[in-house]
Amino acid sequence: MPIYRNWMDCGRWRYCRFSSGMPHCAFAVTSISSTVIPSRGGATHSLTNLYFAFPHGEVGVALFFALSGFVIAPSLTTRPQKEHWARTFYRRRFGRIYPPYAITLLSCWAIVAGLGLTRHAGPDPLGYAAILGLGFMNGIVRDTPSPFNPPMWSLEVEAQFYILAPLIGVGLARVRAGPQRIVLLAVFAGLCVAASAMLDVRLGFDGRFRFGLLAHAHLFLIGMLLRERYHHPGRLAVRHTGYDTLFLASLAGMIFVGREITRVDTRFGGGWADVAAQAALSIVIIGTFLGGIHGPRASRLLANRWVGALGVMSFSIYLIHIVVMEALATILPRILPMTVTWQLYVVWILLLSGSATLAGMAFFLTVERPTLVSLPRTMLRQMLSPRREVG
Repeated sequence: MPIYRNWMDCGRWRYCRFSSGMPHCAFAVTSISSTVIPSRGGATHSLTNLYFAFPHGEVGVALFFALSGFVIAPSLTTRPQKEHWARTFYRRRFGRIYPPYAITLLSCWAIVAGLGLTRHAGPDPLGYAAILGLGFMNGIVRDTPSPFNPPMWSLEVEAQFYILAPLIGVGLARVRAGPQRIVLLAVFAGLCVAASAMLDVRLGFDGRFRFGLLAHAHLFLIGMLLRERYHHPGRLAVRHTGYDTLFLASLAGMIFVGREITRVDTRFGGGWADVAAQAALSIVIIGTFLGGIHGPRASRLLANRWVGALGVMSFSIYLIHIVVMEALATILPRILPMTVTWQLYVVWILLLSGSATLAGMAFFLTVERPTLVSLPRTMLRQMLSPRREVG
């Protein structure tokens, strides 16, 4: 996730470290993908039952969205009085995510078209789907996953939120920082959840595609709300072991919510069921943030050099994890046939998750890092090097 200099306005290294390390929690996405792929690989026994024991990767994506709101909030609330601030915001945001995204999409398009892998293509020509994907419009227009890399739906939702974000910034700039902004963001987030739930009752939509922004906008707003809580930097100095307990309880809650999302395959049916699910997800995300910032042990864990490095690379890992896993799931059964349940869910999960993580690191070093335009090289070096925690 992107890192800005104005994150450092509080002078707290821990704050920057938390924001870079938290995406590592979103490896729930990679973990669940490594269980889905062997489950549909034709194996028998009780693999389906084992799949439903795992939390859905949607909880990891939700954490990504909240973190994005957390990161961009200062850019939206401190710059509206400056000339060309919106243009600077768009340049930094899209300069950060678009080059790796486009490179991945075009590479996957070449592979899919070259090998004739049209399982997710549907009736539309691949070139048409690629053009829509490059414009972050595949989900809105086709209302289906990308035929090249299905997890890209979340990048489309994120880009769509970025397009509207300056309007939110203009509104927030007119409200006094602190409790007033927090209340405004909370009300707006609640309205988004209610509107999505009511629309889901009528249309029964999949919240990852055409109405993805409406279904997930509250998560970005929650991230912005959390950032607003630290308008006064002194609040970062609060430390209590109770927050460590909150951190662990929130992670456990995230697993529980994730399993419920798996049970319904992300479709709660609208109405109060949607509201309850999103409220529970929001609560555990807030608890994870607060526990990670204020828990003495949790904050030290997230300030670890290697956790921070994985957090910096998590965007690359997310971009290509399905591609790597699909390739391995196609090739490896010919070499390493698996028919026993424990073999499938131990060896495969470790192999797929590990391979996706290593490949993502390589992608970061060779593709994402050279294309970074919003992350100063000096800050990147700081993120990947040990540093004593301030305060």
